[in-house]
Amino acid sequence: MLNIIETKKEKYGEEENLDIATSLEFLGEHYMLIGEFEKADQHYNQAIDMYAKCYNTDTNDYACKLSMTSLLYQQWGEAEKAIDYIKRSVEIKEKLFGQDTFMMGEAYVE
Repeated sequence: MLNIIETKKEKYGEEENLDIATSLEFLGEHYMLIGEFEKADQHYNQAIDMYAKCYNTDTNDYACKLSMTSLLYQQWGEAEKAIDYIKRSVEIKEKLFGQDTFMMGEAYVE
């Protein structure tokens, strides 16, 4: 996976783009699955920062990225960080969908 990210950086340059952000997110997910939480944290946050620079952060996709990162912190035992990320996700979804929609139920489940 690291080679894929390096290849994409060579192709697109060091600038932020969604393709690299997605690869960083997947890499973070894999690190989380094997219990390497510090590496997962690094890659998830790099991905979130890159997503934020690539498009508006008031999107459902961005809110989902925050929710996924909250799962990392939950598994890592970092409850306060998990709560912070899920609250940020819920705030975005409330702006987009209101409090009384199916999507809000999804936000609370995530």
